[in-house]
Amino acid sequence: KDALRELLTDDFEFENECEKHGAKELLDVFTFWSATVKQENTEDKLYNNVVIDHLFKDPASLVVSATWRTFYTTKDSGAFYYDQDVSGRTVKDFRVVSFFTCTQQEEPTSNAQPTYRIKHILQRSDSARRHLLKSDQ
Repeated sequence: KDALRELLTDDFEFENECEKHGAKELLDVFTFWSATVKQENTEDKLYNNVVIDHLFKDPASLVVSATWRTFYTTKDSGAFYYDQDVSGRTVKDFRVVSFFTCTQQEEPTSNAQPTYRIKHILQRSDSARRHLLKSDQ
């Protein structure tokens, strides 16, 4: 959690659909998902295709777009989402597109690469609610 926090500016903002959150709320979401989703790392369970593209860069900022789709399974028991038990559910082909706006932290010295931190993430994604709260699972 601390390592992720170090990547974010003090005035960081995460925007997804109609919601806006600061760094603390984003880190809370990561903590929630790590407690909900199985921590599997087998080849047949990983289904991530990430495409990253630098949209533009000026001396002080950088905008990066990333799109991905993923596959995950919630834990066998004790996984709740919006107060509903979603234990043992599988989500396939969850799609996300994000735009990361990063700001340069300080001028690099000599030939060093500049250091950037994430100031804003604008994300659009499938609905986790739609995937996890389906009655046919």
